[in-house]
This record gives sequence, C-alpha cells and structure tokens, in this order.
Amino acid sequence: MTNYNHLTQQQLIQIANKKILKVFSKEEQHTGVYVGNNSQYFYFSALWYFQSAIITPDIIQKLSSGGNMLTVGCGEGHLE
Repeated sequence: MTNYNHLTQQQLIQIANKKILKVFSKEEQHTGVYVGNNSQYFYFSALWYFQSAIITPDIIQKLSSGGNMLTVGCGEGHLE
C-alpha cells in the first residue's frame, strides 16, 4: 500500500492526472468542472477534487487505513 503522507498536494495532483490518463477514455479525461453532452447538469472531474484540495494526501491515508467518507451528489447517470 502506498503511503501518501509524504506527498505534497502538487505531487498528488500529478499522480491523479497520470491515473486519469490511464483509466479514463479520451472523451472522459476532464480536468475541471464540465457540462455533459446535451445535459442540464454540470460535473466535477476527478482531478478537480485534488486541485481544489478537497482530497488531500492526509485524507487518502485515513481512507486507506479504514476511515470513512460521505459524499452526496447526483446527476444524469451519475450518483455518488
């Protein structure tokens, strides 16, 4: 298991960006807030949460150690 405590927020953003490129299709590689195709909803990309420091190395470490997080959100085809 990776220890994220030693990472800076900028290093975490770089890792997140690399993973987005690896995991998501080119059409889904959003980097900020975006509006879906023909949609009245807007969405926050995965990277946005890191860039906004909502997700930090400390939070990742706590979640990796069994911590919990409550997220609330919804949209066309998306539900957290």
